[in-house]
Amino acid sequence: MTNDLKTALLELAQAPDKRSTTAQVAEHFAEIEVALNAGVQRTAVLETLNRHGITLSLKNFDNVLYRLRKKHVASTSRDKDSKPLIVPPERSETKGIALATSNPRSEASLRQAETSAVALPGDWMTAKLTPAQFRLLSPQQSRAKIDAETAQYFPNRFKPKSSNS
Repeated sequence: MTNDLKTALLELAQAPDKRSTTAQVAEHFAEIEVALNAGVQRTAVLETLNRHGITLSLKNFDNVLYRLRKKHVASTSRDKDSKPLIVPPERSETKGIALATSNPRSEASLRQAETSAVALPGDWMTAKLTPAQFRLLSPQQSRAKIDAETAQYFPNRFKPKSSNS
């Protein structure tokens, strides 16, 4: 292959207007997943993508995410034994949500860093929790939280109240 052909093909690969919408979204898939896992609404992520030139409808965005997640799961299960998945390092011009690292890290370490950064508030039984905080609860804690919220809005009038006075 000649050098002219190689450079022409590389230029095509880098030109944003020549690539498909799925390829453009796939380029920012890691950042999109971090935002969605942090509790950001899909519509807010879609609006951000639209502002930065990647235009698609919500239904198409959902389909693209489904296909990319399916592809990601298939590639990780196939490469599970060979080596861990490496996230590429940050680029200098970051659009959207930036990862707080300059070193490449694996997906598992990123997930672990996310959960370690998320902490439960002191009044977690009745407080509004983010999706990441809710995932930290054990099944018993989750059930207790649901029961406490239910009791807050629908008190049991037959249950004796403890009088501390």
